[in-house]
Amino acid sequence: MDVGISSATILLTDQSYGPGPQAHAPYRYQKRVFWVSGEAMALAQEAGWFYQSQDGNRAEANLRAFDQLRRQEVHWQILDWQDHEGWNETR
Repeated sequence: MDVGISSATILLTDQSYGPGPQAHAPYRYQKRVFWVSGEAMALAQEAGWFYQSQDGNRAEANLRAFDQLRRQEVHWQILDWQDHEGWNETR
């Protein structure tokens, strides 16, 4: 049974840094910037601190005080994902 995704669904992706040599996605994107509470960013920092490799906590030197935590998250909204059905399955 094919359920599908409603065309009203908003798809967001994380920012990508150096995605590599794969085929360029045919999508159009729009940058979306979201305000995030200090409490949420403090939890994100704490989670990142705890879930590091066993080689030691490399992020410990990068811990920020509550008032220094960034308050924005940047994501990219895929504007036309419904126009490219099956694109990803061909790769």
